[in-house]
Amino acid sequence: MAEYPQKFAVEVPLDASGIKDFKSDRPVKVVAYTRSGAVASSATVRLDEKGHGVARLAFKENPGGVRVVVGPENASDQELAYLQSISVNVASNRLRGDVLRLDPIIISAYYWWWWRWWCRDYTITGRLVCADGSPVPGATVCAYDVDWWWWWLSEEQVACATTDATGSFQMTFRRCCGWFWWWWWERRHWVVDPYLSERIVPILQKAPGIRRPPLPDPPPDLTIFESILAQTGSTRGNPVPAPVAALQRTKSAINPSALENLRPQLLERLPHSQELERLRVWPWWPWWPWWDCDADIIFRATQNCNGQNRVILSENIFQTRFDIPAQLNVTLIANSEACCLSQPCQDDNCPPGDCILPIDICSFTSASVGGNPGASNAPATIGYENPGGATPGNPWGDRPFSGAVLLGTNFGDAFSGDYYEFEWATSSAGPWSAMPPAADGAFYRYFWDAGLVQHSVLFKPEPINSPDGIRTVFESRQHYEANNSIGIGWDVCPGCNYGTLMQWLTAGTGFGNGTYYLRLKAWTRPGNAGDLSGKRIVPFCPVTNPPDDNYVVLMIDNRPDPGPGAGHPLDHPCGLGTVHVCTTQPDCNIFAVSINGQPVGPCSSVAVKDSDAVEIDFMVHDPDGMLAFYSLACNYDLNLSEDLIDVNGVHIGTIAPGPAASLASSWIGPAAQVGPDYGSALAPPQNATAPYWYGGTIRLSTTVGALFPKTCCYQLQLWVYKRNIVDCGGSYFYNVTELSFTVIKS
Repeated sequence: MAEYPQKFAVEVPLDASGIKDFKSDRPVKVVAYTRSGAVASSATVRLDEKGHGVARLAFKENPGGVRVVVGPENASDQELAYLQSISVNVASNRLRGDVLRLDPIIISAYYWWWWRWWCRDYTITGRLVCADGSPVPGATVCAYDVDWWWWWLSEEQVACATTDATGSFQMTFRRCCGWFWWWWWERRHWVVDPYLSERIVPILQKAPGIRRPPLPDPPPDLTIFESILAQTGSTRGNPVPAPVAALQRTKSAINPSALENLRPQLLERLPHSQELERLRVWPWWPWWPWWDCDADIIFRATQNCNGQNRVILSENIFQTRFDIPAQLNVTLIANSEACCLSQPCQDDNCPPGDCILPIDICSFTSASVGGNPGASNAPATIGYENPGGATPGNPWGDRPFSGAVLLGTNFGDAFSGDYYEFEWATSSAGPWSAMPPAADGAFYRYFWDAGLVQHSVLFKPEPINSPDGIRTVFESRQHYEANNSIGIGWDVCPGCNYGTLMQWLTAGTGFGNGTYYLRLKAWTRPGNAGDLSGKRIVPFCPVTNPPDDNYVVLMIDNRPDPGPGAGHPLDHPCGLGTVHVCTTQPDCNIFAVSINGQPVGPCSSVAVKDSDAVEIDFMVHDPDGMLAFYSLACNYDLNLSEDLIDVNGVHIGTIAPGPAASLASSWIGPAAQVGPDYGSALAPPQNATAPYWYGGTIRLSTTVGALFPKTCCYQLQLWVYKRNIVDCGGSYFYNVTELSFTVIKS
């Protein structure tokens, strides 16, 4: 008999000789667990060609009664305790200090086959790239194995990896199946998945007999199905089943193995859904996830970009990769929040020659701004974004620029400019002037070092001597690269300014409203010292003979800073303590309300009947003619609101030009076009002349019954917007007016 260093030992004979065509191609694991579930001893044994072997388990002291489990070798000691494998119990009185030999444990063909699949190793390789194929470095990519039933979803993170400079990553993980259902269930956290609930709720609404469809609730609760079965009643002669609440003691103590008993009953009562069957949603699809030996994977990725941790990829269940192979390769596309690594010139992004591509404006290509290469040249649209693009209900056409305007582009692959500057003119023929230094806005670019750490570089205007005197110029990206280390490359994320040339600061720097042409002039300055030389206007790509000089044209429409000097009229208060902005660009006012011909002032009370006529006289105006749209709403009670007018039209009553505004607003007369949006003002029969819509005074006519549903205090709220692109963002110039009074209905 073998000798053991420990005092107590157990020999576990294993017998797989009854398996036809047995092959001893993998080891078997044997683990002894104490009554508390702790691992007491573990051994791995390979069976001989006849299917026999002996596992020897040794203990330092008497472990008491133990449970001996036999299973696949690639399951961990902890995992094997919860797999539905072969096990025997050994009573504590059988361990007397010598070697205990158990009766042989028979391994059937069933287990030998399952053990091959119970625990599988997976390797996932792939790349995370931006939409243009640029790699995303330094991102954390995580894989999740997902399970769902009804509208509940559970995600298990199985592996994570960090992308390298090429955006590549590799991760490995092991996944087991064959669990005891209760142990599998206890390890899951369930949430309501919006994609599933959006598809299940409409089906419940269509199911015959369901008057009150259950609503999605985070914790799984089988009483939902009791409600469905009770409302739909008997079908095919079968009675309504006993309450399903008996299948769970509490909402957290559900027996998921009992769901299959409910499945046929629910399928009789719920409409068929090919979509949910295809998505493997219970009860349209059978569900035993603890026996699911294949991984169903989605991915998420995060990245520290410009100092902020951002979610740059988040897949949902409709992107699940079902039953992935042991070796999986993927290409993941990050969203627009990702920081990407610049790539060498490809295709027409970096054409040949010492030249420049058309200059982009903010996030728009120059071809979307009138008067630029590839855009409309109609005189009325020059310099406006989306020329002629407004339609009724869509005011976003013929848009001017305001504030800081970002200019950027790509150079040809032979661009030799070390420094550059912009010159400006009010016509394409000149004369051209140097950009005022105050209008030259600095910006940051970002690069990744070899350790995948992001760094910023400030590109700012510099005064440098030249044959033409002191010039305020920017260093080109190419010159900086030639004279500094930029690690593995520049970042090309949105906001990383890879192709930026300058922020043109148009407000308060000497530029009035109007049309401006800008062109880029390059200079030579080898190294980081000396004067500028070799000035030239960089031609457009491709270079022609004679070359086409570069330019960009845009319309500037700024407004004076709001405040006492903005010329705001005195008949409606503005500024501190009000909701109204002290500006006339744009301005709005509700200057008269009458019911049955009687004026209704602020904070007044009026007794009315449903048949009484209501007239609301208001003003929306922009002296530059750049109105976008206005909206009028009536707010009342607790969080209740009625839209009277918005970009989709007039919802209550009719609108027409109104009387001249009172007091200081009397300079504003009836609106030639009542809108309510720029696209509607342009269209027949209003026929405004693009690109202008000035607004004016407007009257809304309706009745008490249509506007005021009950006795209450009502607040009229009027908003007005210009269509300017402010600081290249989604912000707008706007104003708001509010007027409140009490209606007492008889």
